Amino acid sequence: MHRTHALARPCPGPLSAGLLLLLSLSVTGCEAIGYAANAVSGGDETVDVKAQYLGLQGKTTAVLVTMDEHTLIEFRDADRRLCQSISQELKTNLPPGTAVLSPAQMVTFVKDHPRLAATPYGQLLKELKADRLLLVDIYEYHTHDPGNPHQWQGVCSAGISVASADAPDPDDLVYSAQVHVEYPKDSEIGMVNSDSATIEASLQMGFAMQVSWLFHDHKEPAAK
Repeated sequence: MHRTHALARPCPGPLSAGLLLLLSLSVTGCEAIGYAANAVSGGDETVDVKAQYLGLQGKTTAVLVTMDEHTLIEFRDADRRLCQSISQELKTNLPPGTAVLSPAQMVTFVKDHPRLAATPYGQLLKELKADRLLLVDIYEYHTHDPGNPHQWQGVCSAGISVASADAPDPDDLVYSAQVHVEYPKDSEIGMVNSDSATIEASLQMGFAMQVSWLFHDHKEPAAK
């Protein structure tokens, strides 16, 4: 996918009820509570933050997640889980009338189109019968420090971009941003007593939340 460069807000914020439920089903109770505390580390005081792009609201959106083959070999089905989490967050937080295409179908679509990055956005929109393409290009994804497999430090970085079927030129992007998420956040040495599955589940939920924030008004912890 096309790499994007506009910076998105990488700071944490309150977990939505749907996200917290998904997280509680994915990790142990202690880890879920730990992630929630980490996500709201700004304290009880919050500020209202406007969406960066409102064009998904009331439209049919196709979420396409791409990752390199090496990452997919190490983290099997990570693209599917990320697509599911992002799609769920969008459906939970965007207003009625908004539709998100089936994550399972989107993952299959990506696998069936090896030249996806070279395909014009307008053609993809027509094939998917979608109003918007939400392109999530994962270029950094790991659950531990690359130099130390015993220090658990999850990182997910991606270019986020949107193409619109009703734009003057559907082949041009109408929005782009970068999202970078870490779990645990603001930790120089990561965690010792954990495992890849737990770190990955927390990382994916936090990443999905931050991606959805780009597209709807929300609350974030006030700066310390």
